[in-house]
Amino acid sequence: MDAAALEERSRKLQERLNNIKSKPLVAVRLDLIERIAKDLDENPELKQIFGDPVSHSLALVFDTSDNSILVADEKIEGVDEVAELRFLKLLHEVMEKETAEEQRLLENDTRG
Repeated sequence: MDAAALEERSRKLQERLNNIKSKPLVAVRLDLIERIAKDLDENPELKQIFGDPVSHSLALVFDTSDNSILVADEKIEGVDEVAELRFLKLLHEVMEKETAEEQRLLENDTRG
């Protein structure tokens, strides 16, 4: 690779790094993830879909294009669209419950 090609490669890498730095960061505390996983593991309906423990069939997916964090299943054979939609509904309910609890805890912390 000649000097011009190296310079162009370096410029593109710096441009990508600057682009990443300009995006807002998404962060989720690990204790919240742990509570969400526990709630999912305790759900009998999800156990029927994914097995026990449920969390062993799920993964956090970090999408660097928009700095989002997704919960995804491992596309287990036999999980149909109805089960997938039910999973998404139950996941939404768990996330709502846990984020509401987190908000309540934060409000209590700020009130002292």
